[in-house]
Amino acid sequence: MEQNFVSRQRLKAAMLLISVIALSIICTFISRRSVDTMNHSFVSIYKDRLLPAVEIFYMNENLYGKRIELEDYLMSEKPVSVATVQRQLQAHNRRIDSLLSAFAQTYLTLDESKHFDSFGKSVEAYKQLEQSVLRLDAAGDRQQSRALFFEKGGPLFQQLIRQQKVLADIQATIGQRLMKETQSEASYVYVVTALQISLSAVVVLLTLSLVRSISVYKPTSNNFPLN
Repeated sequence: MEQNFVSRQRLKAAMLLISVIALSIICTFISRRSVDTMNHSFVSIYKDRLLPAVEIFYMNENLYGKRIELEDYLMSEKPVSVATVQRQLQAHNRRIDSLLSAFAQTYLTLDESKHFDSFGKSVEAYKQLEQSVLRLDAAGDRQQSRALFFEKGGPLFQQLIRQQKVLADIQATIGQRLMKETQSEASYVYVVTALQISLSAVVVLLTLSLVRSISVYKPTSNNFPLN
């Protein structure tokens, strides 16, 4: 009888310890999945949101640079040569093309891809307008080149800026969503960890209780005293 009781208690203690180990393994896998998700979100925030936002800033800088240099050329009484302006515009265009190529390599949502394509087409249209302005000016028609630059180029340039703003707003919106998802995953890991600690503590206490019951167990004697 004593042996059976001790064996049962030891079996219970062993099962409780096994359950602690199993619980720890399950919680570890769940936490690892959540950590991997958070890591992916952080990488995406940096690679697909922060870097493109910087690229948008530099594109804006080069677009304004082109606009100012061509305007200065057209309005100057003693302008530099057309070839010099061409080199300046080409330098800006190479930087813009490089930034557009880098931007296209990032992850784009469907809506973002649509706006990016429209922006790229507007960039090309503005390049063609610049060349038309320079051709008119090289032909000696300064007044017509100025009219084309301001009357048609102005609205097209403003369209470029509006399209950039839309892309920047998309970066901010998706970045905020990724941050919320990361915070949610972090909270989930916290809950799983707290649950693991709590259940482990309960199981350990039960195990100690079983071990203690074994140590204090006193079997009743079946022997009767002899007279």
